[in-house]
Formats: sequence, C-alpha cells, structure tokens
Amino acid sequence: MGLGEILKELKSVGHETWQLTNDALASSLLDVCSVIHDLEALRFRMVSDIEDRGAVPFGYTGPAAWLASTTALNNREASRSNALQLPCAATPTSAPHTKPRRSPQIMLR
Repeated sequence: MGLGEILKELKSVGHETWQLTNDALASSLLDVCSVIHDLEALRFRMVSDIEDRGAVPFGYTGPAAWLASTTALNNREASRSNALQLPCAATPTSAPHTKPRRSPQIMLR
C-alpha cells in the first residue's frame, strides 16, 4: 500500500467518536498517537532527503522556509522539523515508564 492509499484510508475514518465504547475510544486514541509519531518520523526523513538532494523548491532558502510558506506549520515548527532530522532507528518508540507501542489499528465505523 502506497502513502497516498494510506492517507486516503486515514481520511475515511469516521468522525463520530462518540459512538465508540470507552475501551475502543482509548485504544483508538493510542493508535492515532502512534500514527502521528510515525508520520512525524517520515516527515523528518523527507526533510533530510530534500536537504541532502538540494531539492528545495526554487525561491526558498531551505526546507524550513518552504514548509512554513506552504503548510500550516509556523517558522518555528518548520525549523524544528529541519533540526530534528533523526534516523528512524535513533528515535525512541516509547519511554521506559510507558507501555510498549502497539501496531496502529484505526477503528473504522
């Protein structure tokens, strides 16, 4: 499954969370947090690739300037994205005091 298909699937998830049981709601929230973490790691890798390739769109000084002008990220968030170009393996998946991360399983309606 490609990234486009994954994003389409995520957008198709229903917005009626009030219909979920308490357990399903809590579980779904953990799944969403896990997906957000994974997407941020992907964004960091992509920013790094853009920087390494010199693929910043014409007229921008770097990936952070481009992201800030073309997304909802502000300059600080975009710069943070640029500064946090961490290899995925170096990014911890859970803190020692938390439960291990589970595989994402988004609850569909």
